[in-house]
Amino acid sequence: MVGHDAIFLMGHGTASEQGQNEFLALVEQYRQHMESRATVGGGFIELATPEMTTAMDELVATRPQRITVVPLVLLPAGHMKDDGPRLVSHARSTSPSQTVVTYTSELGLLPEIISLVQSRRDEALKKLEVPASTRSHATLLVGRGSTDADANSDLFKAARLVSETSDHGLVLPAFVSLAQPSVTDGLETLRLLGARTIAVVPYFLFHGVLVDRIAAQAQQWSEDSGIEVTTTSAFGPDARLISAIDLRIQQAHEGSVMSSCDLCFYRDSALTITK
Repeated sequence: MVGHDAIFLMGHGTASEQGQNEFLALVEQYRQHMESRATVGGGFIELATPEMTTAMDELVATRPQRITVVPLVLLPAGHMKDDGPRLVSHARSTSPSQTVVTYTSELGLLPEIISLVQSRRDEALKKLEVPASTRSHATLLVGRGSTDADANSDLFKAARLVSETSDHGLVLPAFVSLAQPSVTDGLETLRLLGARTIAVVPYFLFHGVLVDRIAAQAQQWSEDSGIEVTTTSAFGPDARLISAIDLRIQQAHEGSVMSSCDLCFYRDSALTITK
C-alpha cells in the first residue's frame, strides 16, 4: 500500500515483562483503532525489543507517504528531546525523499492524563475505605525524576491540576530517582501536614522496575510510620491514551506541536540551530 499514512509509537522500554506487554497491547489497540486509515508500528528506546530503529525500518519498508512519530512519554525529558529526534532523523535518512516524517509532542498534561491519575487515586480511596469528604487523606504523585528541570516542574503542575479538579485532600509530587523530594520525603511531608491515609500514584504509563521500587519504599515507610498507605498501578493501556495520541497526531499534522523548552538545557543549542 504505497503512499499510505504510518504512525510509530515510541515507548520508553523496561526490563519488566508486564510493562513490555502493556506497551505492546497499547500499540495493538491503536492499530485496531486506526483500522485501514494508517499503518501502526511501535518500538522501545531501550531495555526491550522490538528496538525502535529496527521497528522503524520495518515501517519504512512499507513505503508510507507520511510517518508520524509519537513519543509515549509523560514528561519532556531526555527521551523526548534526544532519543525521539534521533529516531526521526533515522526515519528521514532511510525513507524516500518524498516521505514526510513528523514528530509530535509528548503526552504531557492533557486532560486524559490527569483523568488517569484521578482514576488511580479513586481506586486507592476504595482500598483505603476513605470517605470522599475526609481531609485526613492525601495523594503522593510520584514521577520518574530527571536532570531536566523543565520535566520535573511539569510533575508539580500535574499534581496541582489533580488537586484543583478534585476534593480528596492534598496532592503533592515526588520522584523515585534523580530529583527531590524523594518518595519517603514526600510521604513524611504529608504526614506532618496531617495525612492519616495516603494514596501513592506512580506517574508512569506502564509497569516497570521503578514502579516496584516506589511501592517498596512506600510500604516500608508505612510500616515505620504507622500511616496507612496504598500504592496504585501504572496507567497501563487505556482508551484515554488512544484519545491523547489522536490529539497529539492531529496537532502535529496541523503544525501546532506544543512542546516547551523554555527552561531545559537543550534550549541554547536549539536556538543556535535555528539561526
